[in-house]
Order: sequence, then structure tokens, then C-alpha cells
Amino acid sequence: GLNVEGLGVSVMGHAISKMLKGEVDPRSIEANIGRLHRSGRQMQTQTIPFWQRIQISAQQRAKWYRALARVVGKGLSIYDVLSRQERSFTRTKHPLLPVVKFVLLRMRGVGRTGQQQMPTFASELAHVVPSNEAVLIQAGEAAGRLAEGLAAAADLVEAKLRMQKAIQAEMTKPMIYVVVFFGFLMFLSVKLFPEFKKFRPIETWP
Repeated sequence: GLNVEGLGVSVMGHAISKMLKGEVDPRSIEANIGRLHRSGRQMQTQTIPFWQRIQISAQQRAKWYRALARVVGKGLSIYDVLSRQERSFTRTKHPLLPVVKFVLLRMRGVGRTGQQQMPTFASELAHVVPSNEAVLIQAGEAAGRLAEGLAAAADLVEAKLRMQKAIQAEMTKPMIYVVVFFGFLMFLSVKLFPEFKKFRPIETWP
């Protein structure tokens, strides 16, 4: 009489297959289901808090996508990879921990209604990353090539970072010229002009 209502179908199937292979104790599945329902009362929103999102840099997202692409490309389950990352990120207090926890909970069906589509990694990640990155990952997942979608998202983020650096570099010289110009004006008004006034009244200046 175990009630699994509200749990993600894909995740439950994954857990049951492991149980049938003898890799998971059935009692641990039951305990985890109870934990998921308790967690569900704390995860009713569609995203993570803004103050946690702003701590995640674009560079960190690119590295994360790249790391996921490598391990998923080797045939590992994205759910298993995220579960391991959750434990690792918890120990290191990694900025991406809230994202990993959110996606895992949503993949387990926490905070979702029965009318919503079956949760997947890409569909839930779309709630917490920029839309242009999410689209690439969703396209890869839909085509059965999640690793390629993650790599494409990493490429996109890295290209944007390179563009931003190039723009900043181009803006540096003009800003230096402006600062030097105003510094020169300040020198004229504070140092040079007062000295001229000693020799010739300002009224007689051309």
C-alpha cells in the first residue's frame, strides 16, 4: 500500500529498475518517498529565490554544463549524476547547489500538479536558467542527445562571455581618454589659469 502519487514517473521507473536489479533496498525507496512528500511542502514555487540565482555566474553555469556533458556522454544517467552532485555540492556549499536540488525535486514530482507533463531534466532546468540556454538543452534532450545540448549551451555561454570581454576591452581606451581629458581640464582650471591671472587680468583674456 505505498502511495506514489505526485512522484515523477521517470524517476520512479529508474528507482524500481535499480530495485529489481538488487542495487537498491526497497525499504530505502519507501523512506525516500516519505522524504520527498515532506520536501514537497517546502518546494511549491516555480523557481529558486532571486538572491540565490544572482550568486551563480555565467562562467559557473558554463563549467557545470560542460561537466554534465562529459559524464552524460559516457552513458551515465543525468538523475544519478545530479544526485551525486547534490551530495558533493552540499559539502562544498557550491553556488549551484540550489539549482541541482530544485531540478532533482522537480524531477521527483515535488511541487507539480497531475495536469503537468512528465518532468525531465531539461524541462525543470528551464525554470532556473536563461531561456536561450534552456532551449538548447531541451532540444538536445528531445533528440536523445542531451550531452550535445549541454555542450551547445556551454558553447553559447562561453561565446557570450568572450563577446562581453571584447566589448569591455574596446570600451577601456575611450574611457581612459575621457579620464585623461577631464584630468587635463582640472589641471588647467586649478593650476594653470590661476597662475595666468597673476600676470594678466581675466577681463583682458582673448
